[in-house]
Amino acid sequence: NVTIGSEAAAVNEGVTVMNNHVMTGQNLDIRADLYAIRSRNGAVQIEGGTLRGRRAGLYAHSIDDTATTTIDAVGTHILAEAMNAVGVSANHRGTQVTLDGVTVDVSGSARTALRATDEARIDAVNSQLNGQSTGSIGVHMLGNIGAGDTAVSLSDTQVIMTGQNANGVQSERYEPQGANSLVLSNGSNLQTHDGVGFLVRGGDHDINVQHATVVARAGGDEASGILLGTQATPNAGIVPGQPYQTQRVILNATGALMTGDVLTSDSGRVDIGLASGTEWTGAVRAGQGSVDSISIDASSVWNMRGDSAVKALPNAGVG
Repeated sequence: NVTIGSEAAAVNEGVTVMNNHVMTGQNLDIRADLYAIRSRNGAVQIEGGTLRGRRAGLYAHSIDDTATTTIDAVGTHILAEAMNAVGVSANHRGTQVTLDGVTVDVSGSARTALRATDEARIDAVNSQLNGQSTGSIGVHMLGNIGAGDTAVSLSDTQVIMTGQNANGVQSERYEPQGANSLVLSNGSNLQTHDGVGFLVRGGDHDINVQHATVVARAGGDEASGILLGTQATPNAGIVPGQPYQTQRVILNATGALMTGDVLTSDSGRVDIGLASGTEWTGAVRAGQGSVDSISIDASSVWNMRGDSAVKALPNAGVG
């Protein structure tokens, strides 16, 4: 049991592990102005404890390709409370963060529970992400120019976004290379009170919902929520001075329960697959892009709750 920093006097950084060094810790209580725990081409293994960092609770960052950067956390409580703070952040190729039984609370003016950037990977099992802040994000995936695939996997994990304009997942890519990949599986549950379930911007995105539940609401109203929305990137993409339009989005659901509409607000093209007893309640709202196909197998159902425009509807199930 170790305490580093306090509410009255936070340290600059709690623990920094660099250059192939390894740190293990148990029941650490850390308050830091920057990062509670930072791994830069190092390895961190922690169990239990409470972490508060004004930038991030856990921050993993690979500075080159000569060594991996890892953080493994079990049963840790992470609080993101400061302006734009992130609970867990993984950056760049060779970076992997694994969470087991971890709780991340986003409150105050904080921004994001989990963030994976530029080929990093985050895997969470039996964990909980809570977003109470206005405009907060449960999972943020980002692929900048020159970056390959970025991936997040959530298994038996709850993502509960109760803040206003708080999105469950926000995925951005700024050029054609690579894709952002999300897997929501094994009893995971994603709920928004006033936000998009999956908001994708620019580039290519693969979303897999496997034996999981997703319910998106707008202002607490389940009947008007957006399950999947596409937009251009908020900043300039591969073409200088121009936001990058969404290219391809694949949403595959197996044994899933999903509620919310699809809205393409840019030129994005969406393909949806419903299989293995999936039930989706929602509509395809008119937008600038298109839903090219919705494939429904014999065991699945689409409860269409409004007028919908789909280019192709291979349907062996109920629609």
